[in-house]
Amino acid sequence: MKQPITILFGTRPEAIKLAPVILELRRLSIPHRVIHSGQHADLADDILNTFGIVPDQRLQMMTQTQTPLDLLQRLLGELPKWISSEQTGMLLVQGDTTTALAGALTAHHQTVPLAHLEAGLRSYDRSQPFPEEANRTLISHLADTHFAPTAKARQNLLDEHIAEHAIHVTGNSVVDALQHILELSPVSVQEVRKRYGAEKKRLLLLTTHRRENFGEPMRQIFMAVRQVSEELTDLKVLLPVHPNPSIREALQILRGCDNIDLIDPLSYTDFVPLMAASDLILTDSGGIQEEAPSLGTPVFVLRNKTERPELIERGAGKLVGTDRETIFSNVKRFFSTVDTRTSAEIFGDGHTAERVVQILKQGVQ
Repeated sequence: MKQPITILFGTRPEAIKLAPVILELRRLSIPHRVIHSGQHADLADDILNTFGIVPDQRLQMMTQTQTPLDLLQRLLGELPKWISSEQTGMLLVQGDTTTALAGALTAHHQTVPLAHLEAGLRSYDRSQPFPEEANRTLISHLADTHFAPTAKARQNLLDEHIAEHAIHVTGNSVVDALQHILELSPVSVQEVRKRYGAEKKRLLLLTTHRRENFGEPMRQIFMAVRQVSEELTDLKVLLPVHPNPSIREALQILRGCDNIDLIDPLSYTDFVPLMAASDLILTDSGGIQEEAPSLGTPVFVLRNKTERPELIERGAGKLVGTDRETIFSNVKRFFSTVDTRTSAEIFGDGHTAERVVQILKQGVQ
């Protein structure tokens, strides 16, 4: 066998989706190395500890006030020390982060084969999400192997003239991770709702962190949620607060509401059962759009466009944007109708990591 497969990641969502692949490589005793860029240091460590993964290298790239461009520059100066044809049989990156883009550029210049997990997602608007839409498009045109989660993602790649033989529809490994967590944390919905004081209330889970929603869009979101909480008194709203200072400044809008709880960020093992116990999720997250359908929880997307249209087409979610009145009216209408929630196998069946590793194995033999 050639040099080991190298898995590079930096953020918590990357760690979640790459963890099942790393565990499958370990199970099959396939040589591999794990590099953590430190883009999300503490948040990613939560996932690594949960899955029992210890990185071979930690690069500690995070600084307090960095921009994506700052991080990209530092990574491009550091990664060639760890990613080269002498050390790496193939590089695997996931998604659309700054770390993934830096890894892709490094692999290209170091003549290392590149595999891209969760390839082919497109909103076709470089400002939504920003800078992720451009990141993943650039990665697609540098990668040698593409793991598309759905048939639609595959078609997106074909439309960009990516070679058909290089594209593999594997599902999304987030479902593998989700099933793993549910096995580790078999708490009931009733227990979770009791933990958050929502035994006799309807439970709304809110998350927001997207850079393009900073400022007025986030104010609109929070004003809508406050209006909902004031009108629907039997509703409990939970918001795990993202550590970004731009988000914390806008939180003043939600303070003083008896049925809105601002809580600390949750570990993934606590967050998955909370998603399952919620009646509705409001989010601008990409990963939650994939996770919620598997749990049977409806999700309203706080964005104007989504790169996961399968969610909307299958009726498991709805785009509500960031306008206060639109969010308010949709949430109010949702809670006035009968809930007929069912889980949907839209993005994966829990066996994505197995498919991915079999293809990676062939590539390094």
